[in-house]
Amino acid sequence: MTKAVQTSQQSVSALSIRYKALLMACLFAIAIVVLLFYVKKPGTFNLGFIGNFESTNAQPQIEALLSVELAYEEFRRAYPDSFSLKVFPVDDSKDPLKIQRAYERLRNKCKTIIFVTNSTAFLAVYDDVHKNPDILHLAIGPTTSVINGQDDNVIRNCIDMEAEQKCIADFLNDKELASLLVVRENKKNEGYTLMAYNYFKKYYRGPIVHTTFSAMDVNLKDPMEKMKKGDFEYVYIVAGGVPREVGIVAQNMCKINPDIEIVITPWVRGPFLLEAVGRFADNLIIPSPLMLAGPNQEYRQYVDNFYKKHNYKPGYFAPLTYDMTKILLKSIYDCTGDSVDCIKKTILASTVTGTTGIIKFDRYGDVEGKLYFYKLSGDEYVMVQ
Repeated sequence: MTKAVQTSQQSVSALSIRYKALLMACLFAIAIVVLLFYVKKPGTFNLGFIGNFESTNAQPQIEALLSVELAYEEFRRAYPDSFSLKVFPVDDSKDPLKIQRAYERLRNKCKTIIFVTNSTAFLAVYDDVHKNPDILHLAIGPTTSVINGQDDNVIRNCIDMEAEQKCIADFLNDKELASLLVVRENKKNEGYTLMAYNYFKKYYRGPIVHTTFSAMDVNLKDPMEKMKKGDFEYVYIVAGGVPREVGIVAQNMCKINPDIEIVITPWVRGPFLLEAVGRFADNLIIPSPLMLAGPNQEYRQYVDNFYKKHNYKPGYFAPLTYDMTKILLKSIYDCTGDSVDCIKKTILASTVTGTTGIIKFDRYGDVEGKLYFYKLSGDEYVMVQ
């Protein structure tokens, strides 16, 4: 073999090595691009949604489901290369047996499930929740302190019941009342109202006159008799998820004393309450985890967007669901996949501005929040504390 040929072969060999190296580098780069493409576009993410769609007072849960859709539309506009979202709504009618069946239907289909229900229903599946650590559970509505501070796979976007009732008790403590009438609903959701009342008594420092009513038949004989006998400046109605019935109670109280101030629980705020209370709406003092007035533009923008799509303003569950959905979607995107462990860690590390103001979770997944207190002036909420 001549030296020239040998040199030529060496050159070809060197070129071949460089070509192979370049080819391998290109293939590696293409593989990375393809991987990123498919990871950033993981296809379809299944989201379960359990709430009351078939029983009475289903409107708040329907609004919450519509808010999931709104949050996803806004998310896709911001991240057009993102995944598709498929939502599986299942009714629980706030019933412990129905929620168990609903959870059974979704647990093998969805890695994340949103619960927009009450404490009584959620506690009926809480043991099953513990048995499924590969599913992330987002609770909106269950305020029970039983699940507070638990190292579980639940993230809750509403303050727990004890903190909720302490806020209300502190608000009324500032009034230094001679006596407070507390009217507690005792049939529809006593799992919430009795525990809430006990927490309230723990923190309220003044004398209490306690009475009950049933949202099943709205028999107000005893509350009205106590209202007539007492010289009350304030009434506190402890009830969950029964806005019309609370409005009826409040209206009758105001007919006896048009100057009475009526504090309600956060979970009855909305159009059905206002429709039932009628011309006495400005007698209500409305606690809310949401910044319904003031500098927070997130809530105003959300309400405007919801109104444009549906031609009415949403109630209390919907904004919390909207916030939680936005946080969830961004966390899925940042995790570049559907790892429940990654999504949970990303959510817990998040600090975002939402309809409730600054949203941050503690290490157990409980939101760090408080209540704001409002009165109505026409259609506008005015903060009183």
